Amino acid sequence: MTTTDPQANTSGGRSPAPPTCGACGGDTRADVASPASTYASRGAYGVATCERCGSGRTVPVPEPSELDAFYSKEYKYDAHLLISAEKRWRARHILDTALPAGAERVLDIGCMYGYLLEEARERGVRDAKGVELSAGPAKAAVASGLDVFCGTIEDFAKKDPGTFDLIVAQHVLEHVPDPVAFLKSSRELLAPGGKVCIAVPNYDARARKVFREAWGWYQVPVHLHHFGERGLASLLEDAGFAVDRTVRRGGDSLFVLMTLLQSLGKMPSSTDAKAPSAVGRALVRTASALLRPYYFVGDDELLVVASPR
Repeated sequence: MTTTDPQANTSGGRSPAPPTCGACGGDTRADVASPASTYASRGAYGVATCERCGSGRTVPVPEPSELDAFYSKEYKYDAHLLISAEKRWRARHILDTALPAGAERVLDIGCMYGYLLEEARERGVRDAKGVELSAGPAKAAVASGLDVFCGTIEDFAKKDPGTFDLIVAQHVLEHVPDPVAFLKSSRELLAPGGKVCIAVPNYDARARKVFREAWGWYQVPVHLHHFGERGLASLLEDAGFAVDRTVRRGGDSLFVLMTLLQSLGKMPSSTDAKAPSAVGRALVRTASALLRPYYFVGDDELLVVASPR
């Protein structure tokens, strides 16, 4: 992942003009004025919606230095660790959907703690590798015996120019300033017959329309793009892919809980998060188990499998 945006004003101020859509290049209009986020105060950033494909774009476009500051922070506690069992469960479903028969090499971009890599190994994948930009999760994954590179996909490609049968990017593309370049870099790492599997928050989700600005998946400004199905399909086509399959799934329990809290005016912070009490941990894990069925009935997440054209 890179942190350079061609529409950011790197001379010291932000671009005054509405940015074009990062999915299809269409014109955008101001839409969501004060989206909730664990990264920024309400109203500091908004979302503009594309008039052509309906995808969103964070406005104003953050400076590269702003993004670097967010990504360089060491968080006091990573709440994703609370739902590690759910993360593994979701990884199994992703592999059920996307893993080609007989796949031997899998690359997970944005692998965090390596849950999908562990599941791929369980299925007999001989070479499962990960790329993770955040140093903490990358170190933890390596310490557990996984092959994880800490850095960007571009740097990984220079280090390991091999090819893969499946490349997965879970909740990565919305962070990438130039998603077409990211997808093209991924395409170059695919073996003949290989697939990419992209998972992103779904800007067309029913819950977004119900909860409006409290929806938990905005996460501005680190989510630069907010993809809908049409926009994501257009983006993949521009990068040289054809969509094989699109699946809509409910988001994980953390973001369901976050949406509910934000709808009540509670604003959790990712930078100040502290390890919860034993009671808090038990409550979140119970909610994680009880909310599993939402995965099959919700539509907060787009999961797209695509092949090079």
